[in-house]
Amino acid sequence: AITLGIKVRTLTRTVMLYEELVVDPNYRQRGIGSAINEFVKELSTKEDCDCIEGTVATHNTTALMQYLRTGYILRNHLPLGITIKKWRLKSK
Repeated sequence: AITLGIKVRTLTRTVMLYEELVVDPNYRQRGIGSAINEFVKELSTKEDCDCIEGTVATHNTTALMQYLRTGYILRNHLPLGITIKKWRLKSK
């Protein structure tokens, strides 16, 4: 699996960009993707991010459904991918 998480600050918020999650087909259905997703969630909390954003390939319905089940929402539908977002409520 390869995952790239980048913390980005804009004028109004801090975002964790979550990209390039790929689990080898021989290792799928073992909780690896879910564990990485949980790690990114914990990292975004530690880094005080407002939300997590990423992109899923339009044809990758399995990954898209996994993200939707874990609280992500659809943000934009682009020709090559669907942008997803997960808001984290801050305790401020």
